[in-house]
Amino acid sequence: MNLKEQMTYIITETKGADSFDPLNADKTQNLFVMRMLYATPIEVNASNELSSKVLSEFSYDPKTYQITMILNENLNYLDGTAITVDDLVFSIVRMAVNRPKFPVIKNIKGLQEWMKQSNPLLNYPQGIQVNGNKVTITLSQPSANPLFRFCLELFSIIPKSCVDLNSGKLTCSMPPASGNFSILKKTESEIVFTKRIDTVFSEPIKYEKIVFRYQTLEDSCKNKLNDAEVIAANELDFLNSKCANFIKTENIYWTPSSRFGILRFNPNVEPFQDNVARQYFSELVRVELKNRVPNLLVERGLFSSLLPGYISSDQFMTTVDSKVQLQFKNRHLTIPRNPIPGFKCIYEAIKSVASDLSMNIIYSDESSTSKVTELFLSGRISIVVGASGFWAQDPVGDISMWFTPNLHPTMTFAWNDSEIYRQISSLESETDLKILKEKLQIFNKYISMKSVLIPIVHFRRLYISNSIRKSDLIPQAVTSPAPWQFLVDMEK
Repeated sequence: MNLKEQMTYIITETKGADSFDPLNADKTQNLFVMRMLYATPIEVNASNELSSKVLSEFSYDPKTYQITMILNENLNYLDGTAITVDDLVFSIVRMAVNRPKFPVIKNIKGLQEWMKQSNPLLNYPQGIQVNGNKVTITLSQPSANPLFRFCLELFSIIPKSCVDLNSGKLTCSMPPASGNFSILKKTESEIVFTKRIDTVFSEPIKYEKIVFRYQTLEDSCKNKLNDAEVIAANELDFLNSKCANFIKTENIYWTPSSRFGILRFNPNVEPFQDNVARQYFSELVRVELKNRVPNLLVERGLFSSLLPGYISSDQFMTTVDSKVQLQFKNRHLTIPRNPIPGFKCIYEAIKSVASDLSMNIIYSDESSTSKVTELFLSGRISIVVGASGFWAQDPVGDISMWFTPNLHPTMTFAWNDSEIYRQISSLESETDLKILKEKLQIFNKYISMKSVLIPIVHFRRLYISNSIRKSDLIPQAVTSPAPWQFLVDMEK
């Protein structure tokens, strides 16, 4: 096959998708697959602009707090059925039923009264009105950048008929594609997507097929890349590998350092019931990480230097009482034996610290993300490593999103912390930028020093290709560009 007809996107951070339900789209392993298969109401194109293949018009009026969306006509799913205005609205109200505290969603007028119904999915909240192909969403208060939220894969459009309206559960094993691609072939290590010929596109897509290949970064770097291959990786994995021995510097495209790695503790497992013990353990992990990977940006705060709430590590108080280490001796520490590839170096640091503290290390052989989460919530796994990132143009919105109850199950123990939500509410209502910065710093310190989520490192995503020219058009408005937004310049 002519390479201009196909590109290969090599995924090294995670394993294959474990769900085709949009409600699970924010998991790293599902995000890219969802973007290939399903359209969202709004998208971010390669020029960092909001666009849409689904809507002919979209806008937000800050005076009336109204969002307007007008559905394009003659849009179809892969199976030939029409994408309806009801499907568009359903992508929003289904999120509202499952995550009523989600940014923008929580401010839809009449949402709380609507949620009290036994079967709310049978109708719409007061704040959502439909007139033909026009949808008007009225919010109860002003919202910063509300249109951006509808770019997220969580709002992927699928047929309303694929969901049981009583339970809200997905009934189609794989809903028909509403987006730019469909799946031609799927194996454990590879997915072949083919571009739909029966749909419109909001931006040029030059490749007829895109192959997702799941491979470790170490293995990927050893193979010579052809002109239509991109390796997607993260800095944690890259600096802990030998890739620099195989890859030329000019072939690496670094994104800004907007992501953070955290330790999520189960506070019901000894000795992590104690906040001082959590702080002490986390600090030792940071030190061990820095020893193992000297160039890694080890940090104590949640926010990167791109955000207004950033605090340098030396501004945090650290636990120095060595007596706390006695709490760890002979305690059990259970962690996954085979963690997802991108976090391997952090888990290695955890093991080393636990060994130095004379803990009994137990390994779980469960490898699927959902099973590991289940074991973590039940207390059979003590710590899980996580990562996320905040959008510099709306950090408060992203904070609110990250802490949305029922979004990320490994955040469950943080959902019980009322102080987190008190501070988030204060952040959301603050309009003075100077005071907001101060509040963000207070929030940053609280998360790092008092919560069950402790930041340990900041890192970047990177993309490896044969020519830096190919990466010039990677959009910066989102932390995870669509796979087809790479290599778009091949013909120049």
